[in-house]
Amino acid sequence: MAVDMTEIKRNSDWYYANQDSLVPKYDGKFIAIIDCAVVGEYDTFANGVHAMLNAGHRPGTFIVHHCLTPEEEKRMYFFYTPRMNFVGAKT
Repeated sequence: MAVDMTEIKRNSDWYYANQDSLVPKYDGKFIAIIDCAVVGEYDTFANGVHAMLNAGHRPGTFIVHHCLTPEEEKRMYFFYTPRMNFVGAKT
């Protein structure tokens, strides 16, 4: 099943446009967003996704976003890999 990214992008753009007002209210929670509105808050990402799916929302019609300040978001979600090793490959 292909997911239309239009709603995902629209809801994500809305989150970042309103992040300054959302963080004080939902700091550290995972929030579900549908049609550019918060419809739920959860302690984990999985709980948010399961709640939305159990409520009948199709994938691609909502997002679940960790509500953090931009600084916290960078610190929590920045991944760094200094090098990659390929073991067992014969040339």
